[in-house]
Amino acid sequence: MDVAAGRLLDVVEGRDALPAVRWLANRDPAWRAQVRFATLDMSGPYRKVFDTMLPDAVQVADPFHLVKLAGEKLDEVRRRVQNETLGHRGRKHDPLYRARRLLVLAHERLDERATSKLTGLLRAGDPRGEVTTAWHAKEAVRSLYAHRDPQLALEWVDQLSEDLRDRDCPPRSASSAAPCTDGGPRSPPGTTPKSRTGQPRPSTASRNGSSASRSG
Repeated sequence: MDVAAGRLLDVVEGRDALPAVRWLANRDPAWRAQVRFATLDMSGPYRKVFDTMLPDAVQVADPFHLVKLAGEKLDEVRRRVQNETLGHRGRKHDPLYRARRLLVLAHERLDERATSKLTGLLRAGDPRGEVTTAWHAKEAVRSLYAHRDPQLALEWVDQLSEDLRDRDCPPRSASSAAPCTDGGPRSPPGTTPKSRTGQPRPSTASRNGSSASRSG
């Protein structure tokens, strides 16, 4: 897919690298040389395609798969904290179990009532703030794709990497490519943002006219 133009280039059968490598090998070298950015999910075969055929293109994880991973890591933290604090899996009256669906929603989709409910449930079920931290991390990953300035985007990624090395970061938050902060660029009422990373500005990646995309 030409991401910049929103145009489908072709559909290649299979999920391994070889068919896509062959497809790109059949393109004109001058065409391949124009590709500056390549968007893909995070699977090994798709990375291999671009490593082999477009080695100079910057590989960009597509938002859907990266945000999905951040959400999965948030849920892992929620379930771990649930077990550590109450000694059992989530039950319908447990605060973190009741918060599970609110946690996966985008911050801007939470109205005042939902935000107040989420804040109360986190205060009741998250004594060390670990789930709250993971929630902020998930929202920060979502914000990553809001940059338009390449230099600002690079600084944002560097800051995320630095935050991930914070010793106070919950273990499963650290594997989600998200900043370890008690706050974040988006905070529900009742929490104080403490992220060293500022509010992001909107962004997309493209090449000289288009970019290549491969995802499953």
